Amino acid sequence: MKTHILDCPKSGRSGDVVFFMIRNRQRERAYVIPKTVRNAATKRARTVFGALSKAYSTLLTAEQQAAWSVAAAKVLSRPRLGQCGPLTGQEHFVEINSSRARIDRDWLPWPPAPVVFAPNPVEALSLRYVDGRLRLGLKLSGPAVDDIMVFAQAPCSPGRKKWRHGTCLGLLPVPQNGISDITEMYLEAFGEPEPGRKVFIRTRQQRDGWEGQSKDLSELVPVNPLPAHSGAGVSPAHFPLPKPCRTQVAALPVGRLSILSPPVCMPRRHPMPVPCTRERHATSTGVLPVQCPSDADYPSRRRKVAPLRWPRPLPERRRTGHWRELWHGG
Repeated sequence: MKTHILDCPKSGRSGDVVFFMIRNRQRERAYVIPKTVRNAATKRARTVFGALSKAYSTLLTAEQQAAWSVAAAKVLSRPRLGQCGPLTGQEHFVEINSSRARIDRDWLPWPPAPVVFAPNPVEALSLRYVDGRLRLGLKLSGPAVDDIMVFAQAPCSPGRKKWRHGTCLGLLPVPQNGISDITEMYLEAFGEPEPGRKVFIRTRQQRDGWEGQSKDLSELVPVNPLPAHSGAGVSPAHFPLPKPCRTQVAALPVGRLSILSPPVCMPRRHPMPVPCTRERHATSTGVLPVQCPSDADYPSRRRKVAPLRWPRPLPERRRTGHWRELWHGG
């Protein structure tokens, strides 16, 4: 539970309480052990972090470690409560090479020079249908000088406004006529999104392990003008109807029921109503008819109703008065 408190700015965990800031307000919540995610991307990232940390201590020479420490003194950490500080040599080494490992690049034993990126050439996200299949493309305003990493998140509701919980798809494919097709990359990760859902794409430039600012793009999935199935309208398979009953219903004697309904399987909890007459009540054993079995939609187990505890005969019919009017349908 998040609670707004009046206190000096804090951030981080203290015992069983976690402090954080939201919209310049100090808040706190109870500490909960985070859930361990064991997907392939998380396992690979953790393996890369561990291997690079070990490589800094075992594979680099003292001269190389000193070079990374000098370069890291000029790199500041991410601001937290308006405060930041320089990185260590090992942190800078892991940061640069883990970014390169994400796009299958070899790790660098020496620190690269700082990079100043040009504006991101990716300007828009286009979603359109070609021959009934959804195509995702990124429009570029010019040629891509550096490597551009493409991130995506699962299709979400149209009301979401911000990026959340994405994954790296890979490098931006070579554009054709100013449009880079990322359909195969996206469908391999999340499948084809449904019409009306929102698609988020994030692009980020990279050179020698240095990463530029992220650029987020979003677009709603349009309606497919050419459905994949034949025929207009919605497929009847989406609206299954109850199958007709295959059990023959025994015919009742003449005069017992004036109108008989066609044999249709009724739901288990809604049995077919049977009108009660004097003759039916006098000859009844207190057991209701069983339900009609069905193939798939309803259970085929026969269910019987327990007999009545105190079967009582109907009172003698009166020839005059209100009972006679009811008996003859008046």
